This record gives sequence, structure tokens and C-alpha cells, in this order.
Amino acid sequence: MSKIQSTVTVLAFSFVVTSCQAKTVDAQTNTLMKKVVEIVKNTPPLHKVSWKVCGVEKILSMNRSLKNQCLEESQVVWGPATQHQIVRTREFTTGIDVHIFAKSRGCLIMGNPTTEDYYLMKTYRVGPANQEATLPKPTANVKIEQLSTKEKTDTIYKFVSAGSEPFLLGIRSQYDCQSKPNWDRN
Repeated sequence: MSKIQSTVTVLAFSFVVTSCQAKTVDAQTNTLMKKVVEIVKNTPPLHKVSWKVCGVEKILSMNRSLKNQCLEESQVVWGPATQHQIVRTREFTTGIDVHIFAKSRGCLIMGNPTTEDYYLMKTYRVGPANQEATLPKPTANVKIEQLSTKEKTDTIYKFVSAGSEPFLLGIRSQYDCQSKPNWDRN
């Protein structure tokens, strides 16, 4: 009987602990959701900027890349987001690059909305400057769509619940999402 009683006691104790933990998690979730609802209510719409850029290198490692590739990515920005620019640069040290900008009030990954301007979405390497004549001419198809209120709420919830991480998906360049005037200075 004592084995059964001790097993019942352990099970009862574990149910109590689990119940307390569930209440704590529920309270944290409710607090977080209140914060998210407040953010959604007091900020401009979110837009998803998606693009497919072709004619660029896909970097695999420090010494290896695939040339003339098509890559698809996206970024969430504060609206209104209506326009985009594709800028090609040539530098002796880095080679030929193509940069995608979107006009918005900044990126969600940077936190609060800022002033409306063009913000860098991503930079891609086309190839070395000494091979410019043989490099492909990059093309980009950019699509901007406004998120619904539910999508905005879900996106902000994921961002806020991620903690102090400054970005959502992977490692970003230190230059991603800076304004075009700041980018021009670099």
C-alpha cells in the first residue's frame, strides 16, 4: 500500500505543479497579448515586401558561391509601403552589387516605425569588378502587399515574443534596413 500511496502523492504533487505553471504561462501570454493589441492599435499598417532577384551570386561559404542564381526573400516593413528601387553599385573591393530598397517607415526588425524613406531590404553580390563585362544583368521582381489586421497581430506577436533578438529570421547584415541617406554615407 505504501508504494501506491507514494505514487499517488507524487502524481498529485505533479498535477499541482503543472497547474501552477500553466497559470503562470497563461498570465504571461495574456500580458503579452495585451501589449501586442496595444501595438497593433497604435502603429501604422505592416506590409510584406517580397522579391525574387536573378543574376546574383548565392554565397555558400567564404570561398564558395554559385553564380547567376535566382533568390527569393521578404521583409516586413511599416506602412505605407508603395514603391521600390533597385540600385546597382560597382566598388573595387567588393565588386558589383545590387541593392533592393523599399519606401516605407522602416522595418519591423528595427522596432518602432520611423520617418518615411527608402530602406535597404537586402544587398546581393553580382560578381567581381574585373569580370563586369561577362556578369549577368540582375533583374528583380518586387511585390508589396499590406498585411491584414490578423496577419499584423500574428507577426507582431511573433516579433515581441522572440525576446531581445534584433531580428526574426537568421543573421542579417548590419546594413539591412538602414535608410537610403544613411546607406549613401557608407
